[in-house]
Amino acid sequence: MHVLCLVAATEDVDSKFEKGDNTSLEDTMGAVEQTDAASATAQTASSMARMFVQMKLLEVKRFSAGPAAEATKKFTEFQKQIEAATKRLVELKSGVTRRKRAALMRAAEARVAEAEGLVEKMKESASIFVDDGQLMELSADEIREASERTSACEKEANTMLMEVRKFVTARQIEAKGKDASVEVSTELIKFQTRLSTAQGEVGKQRKLFTSVEQRIAVKRLLEDSNKRLKDTEEKVEKAMTAISGFMDTSTDMSKEESDQLVKEAEVVVREAQISVRTTVRFLEQQARGGKAKEAIAKLDPRMQECQNKITQANAAIKEHGERMFTKGILAEAEQKVADCEATLRKAEEVEAPFTQDGASISASGIQELEKAI
Repeated sequence: MHVLCLVAATEDVDSKFEKGDNTSLEDTMGAVEQTDAASATAQTASSMARMFVQMKLLEVKRFSAGPAAEATKKFTEFQKQIEAATKRLVELKSGVTRRKRAALMRAAEARVAEAEGLVEKMKESASIFVDDGQLMELSADEIREASERTSACEKEANTMLMEVRKFVTARQIEAKGKDASVEVSTELIKFQTRLSTAQGEVGKQRKLFTSVEQRIAVKRLLEDSNKRLKDTEEKVEKAMTAISGFMDTSTDMSKEESDQLVKEAEVVVREAQISVRTTVRFLEQQARGGKAKEAIAKLDPRMQECQNKITQANAAIKEHGERMFTKGILAEAEQKVADCEATLRKAEEVEAPFTQDGASISASGIQELEKAI
């Protein structure tokens, strides 16, 4: 019978399909389509044959007993053959459905794995942007080339992720049909989870290389700020060295020497003070950028130390000036006292002859004593 031939053909295609584990996904899916087509043709032929036999059974009942019995027996055998063929078709369709699901899962797994491979390739390309120290050792051209290479990997990975996500989503929609399978649905959800994880990794890696220019700018800004601060620290140290010349109170120096040292120190301290103020304003401006704020904040302790030293230097100059002023007025007072004592002694010397017994007192002597007094 034609139906049996079609069933046999379906089994032949299905037997080839069973070997699909060792063939490519394209060949496997091709075998699925062939089995589906053969099964559908056999199913149609089976239905038509069943209807034909039923109609003929009704017709032969009008025959005489002998021919009717013989025909009925034959048609009954045909019905059994058709039923067996139909049962076999159901088994074949069930097998096709199962194998089709397995093939689709293999296809989904392969595509998801391929997308994950492209993400790993992008991650490897972007690894150079993880370490700022290593990155800053490269030239601008090398950094630009690495950025372009990673960008190309990102584009390739995103394209593949989009295609695979569409493929898996389509399989999920199909899995909700009459041939729904909990196992297949669960596996497809796992695939979507893997795709989401891969997409998240792409976003993470993208932040690394898209922020390169900004990170380089922050690096340069920090280097510039550090250089300015270092220059300021050198000027502050010069200022501290300048005031050390007159900080030692045990050192005996003339007023002229002291004035010269103070004058020179004031110039150096004033220059350092201006540098400190300029650097403070510069650092405050750079810290407003947001990204550089944390980096600039690390320079604050050094900047604060410079400010403290300048405050100490100014206080030292003031204290030394007051000390020298005090020393001057004390020396002047001491001289005044010495002058007073000298004139008193002179008066006493002039008076001495008048205190001796029998001394003659002349008018000129009295006049000289009065002058001395």
